[in-house]
Amino acid sequence: MFSKIKPRDPEYEKKFWLTMLLCLFFGILGLHRFYTGYGREGLFFLLCGFTGVGTIITGPWALIDLAMILGRFYTTPNGRPLK
Repeated sequence: MFSKIKPRDPEYEKKFWLTMLLCLFFGILGLHRFYTGYGREGLFFLLCGFTGVGTIITGPWALIDLAMILGRFYTTPNGRPLK
């Protein structure tokens, strides 16, 4: 019924604005990482985001990701830029 596109497939594309908003509002929880196909990093963000110590790690990392997204340097796992 639905064809599943994996993050490494050439057709795998994600939206710039949605990624930016997910990072801005839910960056500490790593939802932008899950959305763009970086599941392992997203899981790390999610697990660490619920702890106080983990927030010290994921907070600055999410800010760096937000800067990369706004600067158009953030890519999907197959190397494609956000659309």
